Amino acid sequence: MMARAPASVFVELSESWSLGAMFGGAVAAGLVGAGARALGGSWVPLMVAVSFHRPVPTGVLPAGVETVHRGRTTATTRLVLGEQKALASAHVTWGAPERLVRTDAVEPAELPPAAEPAFGDLSPMADFRLVGGWPAGTRSGAARGVVDAWIRPRHEWWYEAGGRRVLDPRWYLVAADVIGPALLAAGVLGPFRVATVSLAVAVHALTSSTWLRQRVTARMCGDLAVGQVELVDASGTVVATATQHALLSPAQATELPVAVTGFGWGGPRPAS
Repeated sequence: MMARAPASVFVELSESWSLGAMFGGAVAAGLVGAGARALGGSWVPLMVAVSFHRPVPTGVLPAGVETVHRGRTTATTRLVLGEQKALASAHVTWGAPERLVRTDAVEPAELPPAAEPAFGDLSPMADFRLVGGWPAGTRSGAARGVVDAWIRPRHEWWYEAGGRRVLDPRWYLVAADVIGPALLAAGVLGPFRVATVSLAVAVHALTSSTWLRQRVTARMCGDLAVGQVELVDASGTVVATATQHALLSPAQATELPVAVTGFGWGGPRPAS
């Protein structure tokens, strides 16, 4: 099938997901939502690869969507966020949701007791609970080990698939980025600026579980933080995997008192 001419759509990016610049997982979710609307029909993302070119502001932003392929079982779209200058771009492969729905996922009876870490402006958006504490890190280039945590959205992210209500797969994009590789790889040695370059998420299954277990492993390669993320539902099934790349650069303490994991460049925090 020949590629269709790009369609113009709009992506709404809420200030709730802003850390000086828009949080990258939320940008990815917004692009996927716009792609789904442009594509029409019942499709879920199977593979999402997002590149970030500039800091993304909040608000309603224009985007172009090109349908590269639309078959009976898969489809492919390309999206570019921004009008005069590209802020971010995404390549999305879509599939039928019925093939991914799980029927045996259950909510965990109990969550491991753990203090919720400070998330700043993200705390109203995601419930995040560490398991086993935060590992220390260095800049030696060795693997940093794994951050293990439970995470769920504080607001509803539901999707109807195959007659079942499941967790919206767009939330996987957000959950994969809540603890980005930069914070883990640097071992909280900040302050530093974060310029996330890319996020790639593969969707393996849809689940009715709202809590997802997040395992993140990261390492520093020079100034580049590289992270591997695994999202597991309450039944123990891996529902998504992700890879993220972020560039780190030094920051003054007055500019950025703590490290941030949002895409783009974090700005100064207001004085308390």
